[in-house]
Amino acid sequence: IAKHAYVDQHDDLLERILNHPTVIPLYEPETGGKVGFTTSGNRQDEERLMRFAERVSSKEREALKDTTKQKALVGKTLSSEQQAVFEAATSTQNLTLVQGRAGVGKSYVLGPIREAHAEAGYRVIGLSHTHKLAQDMKRDGFEATTLHGFLFGLKNGRVSIDTQTLLVVDEGGMLSTPVMLELFHKVQEQGAKLLLVGDDDPQGVEFEFLD
Repeated sequence: IAKHAYVDQHDDLLERILNHPTVIPLYEPETGGKVGFTTSGNRQDEERLMRFAERVSSKEREALKDTTKQKALVGKTLSSEQQAVFEAATSTQNLTLVQGRAGVGKSYVLGPIREAHAEAGYRVIGLSHTHKLAQDMKRDGFEATTLHGFLFGLKNGRVSIDTQTLLVVDEGGMLSTPVMLELFHKVQEQGAKLLLVGDDDPQGVEFEFLD
């Protein structure tokens, strides 16, 4: 509004937008205060995403063997938080979400997670929303590409995934809802395993595994 409308039109335009039938106000659950807005279309996409996430997370998965995990940890020192992430990612969970601020060691723990799954016969694919981050993952030993390129390849039959595929998405919090929705749809459809890593709130916890 500030960029495209005259100042004397701002209030009227804002009122018309926020009163549009597709706009939904969002409220703080504890206080009831209004905290923002979304649209009915975006809300529907988020609800679909939650359903896909529930299906992906409910898939039964055999945990990696202890011998396989120990082999991947040889020569590596993990903090208690990193160890918790490693154990979660190599457990029976089919969906693992890891949240942590930059510099707390998220990328470091992805190394043994990748090695353990490769040792167990998985194809491990690193994905990111930018080419630069994908190249960083390649340097860390991943078969990596951009998420958009990966999804395009799936659509056109140039890329395939199955139950023995682990997808590791770096900076998962940067993905748009439509992209996340498409990713979860393909993961659920093909039975792949998914690990999302990102920084949800710079002011939040230092390192946390989200079940």
